[in-house]
Amino acid sequence: MIEVLPECRSFPGQWWVITIRKGVFHQVPHITHNKEIIEAQERKDTYKYLGFCQSSHINHTKTKTQLKDQYVARLKLILKTQLNGKNLMKAVNTFCVPLLTYSFGVIKWSKTDLENLNIATRKIFTQYRRHHPKSSIERFSLPRQNGGRGFQNLENLYQIQISDLKKYFLKRVERNEMFRTITRADLNHTPLNLSNTEEIHTPQTIDKIISGLKQKQLHGKFYKNLEENHVNKKMSLIWLKKSSLYAETEGFVFAIQDQVINTKNYRKYIIKDPNIKNDCCRLCKAKPETIQHIISSCSILAQTDYKARHDNAAKIIHKELATLMNLIEDTTPYYTYIPSPFLENNKYKLYWDRTILTDLNITANRPDIILIKKHTNEAILIDIAIPNTNNIIQTYDTKISKYLQLSIEMKSMLNLKKISILPLVISNVGVVPNSLVENLKSLHLNDSIIVKIQKAVLLGTCHIVRKFLEQSDHVSQIRLAPVGQSSVGHFSCDARINGR
Repeated sequence: MIEVLPECRSFPGQWWVITIRKGVFHQVPHITHNKEIIEAQERKDTYKYLGFCQSSHINHTKTKTQLKDQYVARLKLILKTQLNGKNLMKAVNTFCVPLLTYSFGVIKWSKTDLENLNIATRKIFTQYRRHHPKSSIERFSLPRQNGGRGFQNLENLYQIQISDLKKYFLKRVERNEMFRTITRADLNHTPLNLSNTEEIHTPQTIDKIISGLKQKQLHGKFYKNLEENHVNKKMSLIWLKKSSLYAETEGFVFAIQDQVINTKNYRKYIIKDPNIKNDCCRLCKAKPETIQHIISSCSILAQTDYKARHDNAAKIIHKELATLMNLIEDTTPYYTYIPSPFLENNKYKLYWDRTILTDLNITANRPDIILIKKHTNEAILIDIAIPNTNNIIQTYDTKISKYLQLSIEMKSMLNLKKISILPLVISNVGVVPNSLVENLKSLHLNDSIIVKIQKAVLLGTCHIVRKFLEQSDHVSQIRLAPVGQSSVGHFSCDARINGR
């Protein structure tokens, strides 16, 4: 006979007695040595032990329902906040997920239960506009340093915890009689099922998840691009850890990278919408309306939104250079910063968006930034580009050839010892090539500026896509005011005579 005297969950200080004889529940009161009567617990009542309600056994179904409800309530509470993407996911992993992981090893969760919880999590994120419903499932649960959003996959956590607990018990079987007894007695009574030593729980590794993701036609393209030799994978993903984008914006960026935005091309060829007969761009009417076309190739947006995004990235570089060379002491953020057309001190001259007049008629005579080092008699032509990811190398080479003739003329007219062309290229979805890291180092700018540039580019891309999708299919032309205005002017090589 087993007698247990649990504390009543309803009336503190009051006790109940549970009597179990040969596995059978008996409702028998208990009389203490001082003749006090302790009432027997009814079969329907439960007491809480180590956080779980039980009587003769644990009601797994009821406990799982309670845990799910508490998990969802906590999740919704967090999603109502204005936390950025990184902190939001950290809050979910520390405030919601442990509610479930505490039960792993005690409560029996099926694979279906955990998968349904993962699905419910993504659905709630979608309801609160923190996740696109068509975005990659795998990326939602990948660590942020691997290009994911960082949610701890519940099924994987369950497998890891069960595996670790089982190893703990089985490792001590040979040395301890108590562990041997427990192992023999656990005939699938617990999630560990210790009597079955051959059953092994193997969680999915990150490499395996990414490998499977690369096989997907749409969701896998971003990861395939990251594996290219000219791409710096670590710096391409650094924005996920340091940019502090809002969770809603972060979810939208993932949707763009996964190419699941509701464009006409996507609706016609991916989801097979019979109502879409023509996938031509709703603005330029010239090319298919793909996400790549929207964020980089539409001629209608070239002189407005694309230029605004480009100028915001260029402002960051100009501001950092000017500060580094003691030309300014401006602490304003880049989006309110207005670059001066010309800055100078005893060592440097810095020009912003100036036309260079040369003896030879050259069309490409207006690089974004010109840096002249007076003390070494050198010059650097800096031009920023934000192409599609698959055009990074081509764009870099084009920039070099574009300003080659200008550099030759400038070297001759200004009598420079050396002149360099530095294209600063970053993809419109934040992919960073090795050339960007190397060229920024040659300008003595540290890697932290890459996060600022990435953030500006990604915010610009999101703005472009949102604005584009709001346009009517009947609009044939659009004139959008750019987010920022660039200073324009003329810079003549002959200006050296006037001290410039």
